[in-house]
Parts: sequence; C-alpha cells; structure tokens
Amino acid sequence: MQLTVKWQDIAGILELRKKKAECEFKIGYLTYKGSDSDESIKEISAELNEVSNSLEKLEKKFEPLLDSIVLPNETKLYILNEKLQEKEDGEIFTAMRIKDGEIYSLLKERGHIIKHIFEKRSEIAKLNVLLLGMDDEKKEELKGIIMNGSCLEKEHLEGQEEGKKKRIVQLFGRISLPVEKELMQEEEIEIPVGSTFVWVPKEKFENYGDEVKNFTVLSQKIQFFNAKRQIKQFDENEEKQFSKLQQDYLNALKAKDEILRENDTESKEFTITLTV
Repeated sequence: MQLTVKWQDIAGILELRKKKAECEFKIGYLTYKGSDSDESIKEISAELNEVSNSLEKLEKKFEPLLDSIVLPNETKLYILNEKLQEKEDGEIFTAMRIKDGEIYSLLKERGHIIKHIFEKRSEIAKLNVLLLGMDDEKKEELKGIIMNGSCLEKEHLEGQEEGKKKRIVQLFGRISLPVEKELMQEEEIEIPVGSTFVWVPKEKFENYGDEVKNFTVLSQKIQFFNAKRQIKQFDENEEKQFSKLQQDYLNALKAKDEILRENDTESKEFTITLTV
C-alpha cells in the first residue's frame, strides 16, 4: 500500500497530541479540586472528545509511521515523565500552586520542552519527512542525535545528497539543535507574514526594510487614509503623505508575496510517498 505523507500531517498529530494532554490534565486538576467545577469538566470533556476523535483519525491513517516520529530532546522528556509519574496527583497540583520545590522544577523543565516542540512543530515535522526517506541505519543515527539534543556533525551526513544535507542543517538550526561549526549556514529568522510564520535569511530580511516589518501597520494606515479621503479633500501635504504610504505599501506587498512564494516552494519539498 502507498501512503503519502506531508509535513502538515505530522505537525497536525503533534498539535492534537498536545491539546489532548492539556485537556486531560485540566480534567484531572478540576476533579482533584472537587465537584464544584462539574460544569467546567463537562466543557473540557467535550473538547477532549472532539480532539481525541480528530487525533484518532489522523493516527489511524498514518499508523505505520507513528513509531518513527522523533522529537528534539525526547530522551530528556521521557526521563522527566518517568519521574513525574512516580508522584501523586496531589503533590503535582500542590507544586503548581506554590511554584517551588523539586516537583515544580521537573514540571517547569518538561513544560519548556513541550512548549518548544509545539512552537517548532512545523520544522520538526519537515525534519521527520526527510528522515522517512533515508535508509534505516542513517535514519536511526540521526534520530538518536535529535532525541538526545546532541550536536550534528559532518560525518552524520555522509552519503546524503547535498540538497538534503543543506535542508537537515537548516532545520536543525530552526529547531535550535546544535550544529558543528563547519556545517553552519547563514542565519535565519522567523517572521510573521499574513496569517503564517516563515523563515528568511537574516540579511535578506534586513534588506526588505521597515515596510515589510510593519506590513500590518501600513495596511491599517492605508485603510485610515482611504476612509479619510471619502469625507474630505486632501491638501498637497496630505496627498504627498498618501502617495508615499501607497508606495511603501506596494513595496511591502511585493516583498511579502516574494517571501510567501519561496515558503510555498519549500513546503512542497516535504512530501513523501512510502510503501507500507
């Protein structure tokens, strides 16, 4: 059977798993507090049911690859979960309330890793798609590096195509995993463009200027000037301001479209069809 996997599929699984865990934790906490929160429990239970159903559908579709999904610092996360499972619910909830002590430190460290995984789920998913296309030996080696948060070295990428090497190093950087100095590439930064976040080289971003950095503000100013123009005639100074604002907006729109085109091209790379 052929199974086509997109990075969005893996990112979706990671997102739903986090939401499910959050709902389960909230229900546990409210149950521990007592019956005065029954209504809240019902609401969260309904959300949990919806999230669980969506997750079940996704996991069923991609069941053959679920064991292959790897997360950064997963080994550390496993150890933290093991330690916390030894604690009573009451101890955990008390630690959260007083925000102090050994248990709270464990919770805080685990929360930091989980938050990072959620925020970087798109790049983690893309890295997993690349791993799916590798031979088992090389795949397992890289999985170990990712799980342990170890440094990626040149020898780990031997035998890979140059394009794939570049992407792996690039994704390690985006996920904040260490990379050997010799492998480092130009610095990238993540920026909001419209309703999404994209990565661009830092130097290139700086060349876009303030227009693209403040695209939302420019859009709002254009709307304001257009509305103002409907009720009064602009004087010469206002016309110049409006003309400059329109040009800045067009420059920002052009830069935004270029960024999104590049991002769309990159996204299409992270799809693989497997025989399962």
